[in-house]
Amino acid sequence: MRVPQDKPCMTVDMYTHGELQKMGGRKVRFAKEAQVKTEESEDDIWGEDESPVPRRPQKVESQMTVRRVARKSKTGRGHPTKEDKDEFNKGLKQAAAGNMTLQMLYFYKYLLKHGEDDGKDKDKDFFFYIESLKFKECSQPYADEELLRRKVQSILDCFLESAITPTLQIDISSACCEKTLKAAQKYLAGKEVVPSIFDEAMVQVYPDLLGYWAGFKKTFTPPEDPNKRPITKYQKLLKSRLEKIDGFQLPSQVFPLPAIPEGAIQAYSFSLADGVKWRKESVFMGSML
Repeated sequence: MRVPQDKPCMTVDMYTHGELQKMGGRKVRFAKEAQVKTEESEDDIWGEDESPVPRRPQKVESQMTVRRVARKSKTGRGHPTKEDKDEFNKGLKQAAAGNMTLQMLYFYKYLLKHGEDDGKDKDKDFFFYIESLKFKECSQPYADEELLRRKVQSILDCFLESAITPTLQIDISSACCEKTLKAAQKYLAGKEVVPSIFDEAMVQVYPDLLGYWAGFKKTFTPPEDPNKRPITKYQKLLKSRLEKIDGFQLPSQVFPLPAIPEGAIQAYSFSLADGVKWRKESVFMGSML
């Protein structure tokens, strides 16, 4: 390999310089890294498997990054304003107090429609936030401790340690889930009785819910009838199942036998009144004779 005289020499380190001299006694001049561009690639000198410089592995995007990029391409979200945030927080507090407004019910239906595009059920994030906020609001010095412990256990069973796959029903990281479970176990054991055990998980699910709320506000039109409640797909499914159960008819207990054909035919008569049982061979052969 020759280095053109009219072009700057290739910049190499001391190890490469020594190896090149062993291979062909080639003279290599050193140049400043910022001023010289390499004329030959490292693979041309050493080959694909002999390069002394370890190759940098390809960048692998984490699952959270891939999910975040995918979310940007999905519809249903919007850019929330301060008014959207204040109104959403007010609706969440009312829902935690047991008074879910009609607008929040339509937002729940909106989550069922658009949340599935992200591969997660955002309606579960919505109810997790409400139930966690309800627990936090009820954590007062005069509150019933046994009732609060049962509330914590129900949140764990529904959202963090569900008997239905997947075990984790809400969209939070595994590290946050593990931390929340440890805090909840300490609360149930009476070691650290604090109302903030679900705060970190609430912080992680809140931004997505707020984005959906902003998208919902842009398309929501209040119904003409203020008492008309939205019907979700789950309610339709339950209604159809109930109709099938109510309309089920018991089979008739009368089984009509077919009419006896006219004329002589060859037939065998048998009875199952005594059940089916083995018959002795001697008796069977005697009846055949």
